Amino acid sequence: MSKWSYTPDGDLQHPDWEWKRNTKRFPYINLEGKLSHYTPDFYVEDLSSYIEVKGYETDLDRCKWSQFKYNITVWKKSKIKKIKGHLGELV
Repeated sequence: MSKWSYTPDGDLQHPDWEWKRNTKRFPYINLEGKLSHYTPDFYVEDLSSYIEVKGYETDLDRCKWSQFKYNITVWKKSKIKKIKGHLGELV
């Protein structure tokens, strides 16, 4: 059985992980060579990883991620669909 579930506001959650909406900004050099800041979506202490949720990947995303100095996991649309599909089978 899946451990994933939905919060009342429709977000995915996992009971074994403490999710935190990330507010930290990280500097990077953008595609025009200028200083910009990147804020990943979540930080999960239990995984010691930032989580970025993306519908699709762009050149700018790859630019940010290549300069990111911390552990980050990118959840693309296919992974979210898989989780949500599995939850749908359990309902």
